[in-house]
Amino acid sequence: MSSISVEIHKDSSLLFMWLAIKNRLWMAARRQRHGLHDQANCALCDQELQTANHLFSSCSYTLQVWHEISASMNIQNAAPAQHQSLLDWWMPKRVGFNATKRKGLDSAFMLISWKLWKERNDVFNRSSAKNVATLVQEISTEGELWCATGAKHLAAIGWPGTLATPGTAQLLSMHL
Repeated sequence: MSSISVEIHKDSSLLFMWLAIKNRLWMAARRQRHGLHDQANCALCDQELQTANHLFSSCSYTLQVWHEISASMNIQNAAPAQHQSLLDWWMPKRVGFNATKRKGLDSAFMLISWKLWKERNDVFNRSSAKNVATLVQEISTEGELWCATGAKHLAAIGWPGTLATPGTAQLLSMHL
């Protein structure tokens, strides 16, 4: 993947996160409100109504992805409470970090959420979700590409495959 396409992915994920936080993504619940026929349940777990909060913070598939990425970075990552919003879950995790590490955590949050969204969309073409390990590997690889094209804050928190500053993993495990 060229550095130009990686930059486009980073910009797309930023717009995507803005839409997600504003609850403006075209999820099944929103499509139904507008009279569009769609599968109502989550495409990844098929257990609950597909909403942004469900997809990013309470879907069983998503929770496995968050857990695997957190474990690979040696971060203790508490799962969000049931029906907790994406923003309400994420914002407290940033407290106590300097600006560089906060930006790195935000980049990781955007990347993981973006890749989960893309996987959700891809399921409609494939009829089934990738296994969690495959998606986690893709997320890790894309994170390495982001770091290689200048996402220095992502590297600063110890993204898998990159070098972190000494003590980052211990500091992160205390706060997350």
